[in-house]
Amino acid sequence: MTALVFLLMYAGVVLFVAGCIGRVLQFSRQPLHLRWELYPVPHEAPERVRHGGSYFEEAEWWKKERRPNLAGELSFMVPEMLFLKGLWEFNRKLWYRSFPFHFGLYLMIGAAALGVLGSVIGAPGAALLLLARLCGWQAIMYLDDDIRDLTASAVSWAADLTTCFQAASFRIGYYPDNSVVCHAHRLSGGQQDILPGGSALVVDVARCETVFPPVYNEDWLFLFDAVRSRSVAVAGTLSQLEYQPFAHARRAASEEFGDVLAEGLYRLIHEGAAVTDATSAYWRDVLERRFQLIDHVAARLLMAGGSASLTGSALMSLAAARKRLAAISPLACVSFVRAWQADLDAWRHTLRDLPLVGDLADAAKFLDLPLPDRCVSQ
Repeated sequence: MTALVFLLMYAGVVLFVAGCIGRVLQFSRQPLHLRWELYPVPHEAPERVRHGGSYFEEAEWWKKERRPNLAGELSFMVPEMLFLKGLWEFNRKLWYRSFPFHFGLYLMIGAAALGVLGSVIGAPGAALLLLARLCGWQAIMYLDDDIRDLTASAVSWAADLTTCFQAASFRIGYYPDNSVVCHAHRLSGGQQDILPGGSALVVDVARCETVFPPVYNEDWLFLFDAVRSRSVAVAGTLSQLEYQPFAHARRAASEEFGDVLAEGLYRLIHEGAAVTDATSAYWRDVLERRFQLIDHVAARLLMAGGSASLTGSALMSLAAARKRLAAISPLACVSFVRAWQADLDAWRHTLRDLPLVGDLADAAKFLDLPLPDRCVSQ
């Protein structure tokens, strides 16, 4: 069934491109059109727009400099393009059918733009690994700016561990580094583990062939292969700055897809299954369990005592997470995992083709990055 959906998607793209090419060829064979001016002309000066005039009204207009009115043009174009203003005024029955379709296209374009932005935001982690490979470094450290209690000796110990393990991470003891749903689980009296992640992580450059994907829990996915091969060590315990996980319910909603992916993928490790075993049926079961977890946590919060304000905020966050969960389909999970695996294959191919330049300035130049002001090396 999944293969059929992807086949239809690709067929649609092919038909769309073929149709566009056919229409361009059709237009190219038509005779040249006359130059018509439509009235009112939005790019004319405001005094002409009021009565629907144009620069043709002026004597010897061809000898005078034209000054298009960009603001007036945009004030006409934007409402027409985004809201189909003309259709609303002259054919409102058709507008009710046409506008949802067009607005859906705008939402799809916005979602694609956000996806590209997410990839750009996740690029610094990849760039650091590329620089390390080019320079021949042995280990690098990823560190969040809210981590505290880190010492030079702890970093040195973590780097030493990477001679035996692919990665060495620090467990965050305080403030617990969990998702909003997991914080609610802890608040309701549940026992919530704290797994080492990417907030303070040292990796062996030579054996690191993964990348941070643009999704919440990106560090779990970054460490997935290392965890599966039991090659992640715990270098110690650190703390991070405290924050309010239930301050904004939208935070829980933004984390939900990444939480589902990470929980589902790491369940494969516990069950000794491969990534290819994560079928639509598997993700359907993962989503059902997630619904049960959120409902169970919400029921326990309602029965537990404690601060009414804190409990209310936690319940609002759980409601937002559950609403987002309802919009996640098994196909979305399958599609993301396949795209993630394809990106990993392309990334590993890129890493294998990298030369060894040895100097940070040369490495930055090779990647077309700004030259670093200074570099401390050992």
